[in-house]
Amino acid sequence: MKHTDPSPAALMRWEPINERIIVARFRTRARNLTAIQCYAPTDAADLQEKESFYSQLKSVVEKVSKGDIPICLGDFNAKIVSNNTDLERVMGRQGLGEISENGELFTEFCAHKVTWVSRYGRTENQIDHISRKWRRNLLDIRNKRSADIASDHHLVIADLRLRVVRVQRREEKVGCRYDVRRLGNSEMRRAFVEQLVLRTSELPASGSVEELWSSIKNAFITTSDETLSKVRSTQREWISDKTWRMIDERREAKAGIERARTRAAKTDARQRYAELEKTAKRACRRDKRVHFAIWIVSGVP
Repeated sequence: MKHTDPSPAALMRWEPINERIIVARFRTRARNLTAIQCYAPTDAADLQEKESFYSQLKSVVEKVSKGDIPICLGDFNAKIVSNNTDLERVMGRQGLGEISENGELFTEFCAHKVTWVSRYGRTENQIDHISRKWRRNLLDIRNKRSADIASDHHLVIADLRLRVVRVQRREEKVGCRYDVRRLGNSEMRRAFVEQLVLRTSELPASGSVEELWSSIKNAFITTSDETLSKVRSTQREWISDKTWRMIDERREAKAGIERARTRAAKTDARQRYAELEKTAKRACRRDKRVHFAIWIVSGVP
C-alpha cells in the first residue's frame, strides 16, 4: 500500500515493500530524492533467501523515477574485503576482514546499480553501509559510536549536499478532551443525561447510517459543550526517574565497551551492556503500561 502526504512537506510518499525494504521519496531543491532503507538477511540465512532479497532490491531500484536521486542504505550484513582490487568503482579504500557471501552479493548489486563508500575507521564488524551514486553530493559518512540506540550496532550518519525543501508549518492543533470526571457529581450527571435524552429523542426515524451517526455525534458534542468543561491535552512524561537512571547506566556501559583495551575487558563490558539493555527495556515497558493504566482511569493523558 502506498502512502502519500497531501501536505507540501518534504516527504512526498513512503511505501513498505516487505519486512526488509521500505522506500521514502523526498522533495529537494535540486531533484526529488528516493531513499531505500534495507535490512538484508544474515550470512547464516539460506542462499536462496539472500538472492531473493537482492532480486527484490534490484527491482525496487529499477522502479525509481529516472529524475530522482536514489540513496540505498541500511544494514546489509555484508563484510567487504579490505583489499579493493577490481572493486575500485564499487567501494572506497576502507574495508575490513574477509569478504562474506553477503559481501559478494552486495558488491555484485553495487557494481550494477550503485557505488558505496565506507569511512568508519577501525571497527570489528563492518556490515552497515550507505551506498551512493552522486559522489559529489555525499560529503561524509561516519558512525557515532557513543550514540545510545539500544543496539549492538553503531549509528551511521551521512551528510548530503542536497537539502530538502522548506516544510510549511501547519497550524498547531491543540487537542481537547471533555472533563468526564465531572460526571462523578450526581447533579452534573443528571443534567447531562437529561439533555442527552432530549436531543436523542429528536433524532430522525429514518435515514442512512452516516446521517444517523452524524446526528448522534452532534447530540453528544452539543450536550458535552453545554455541561462539561474542556481540559487541554498535555503529554506527560511516562518514563520514570528510576528508568532514566537505568538508561544512563546503559549509556555508560556502552561507553565502557569503547574504552576497553583487552579482549577480556571488552567481553565483560558487552555482557554488562546486554544485561542493562534488557533491564532498561523491561522498565520502559512497565512504565508504559502504568502510564496507559492511569490514562484509562483518569481520562487525561
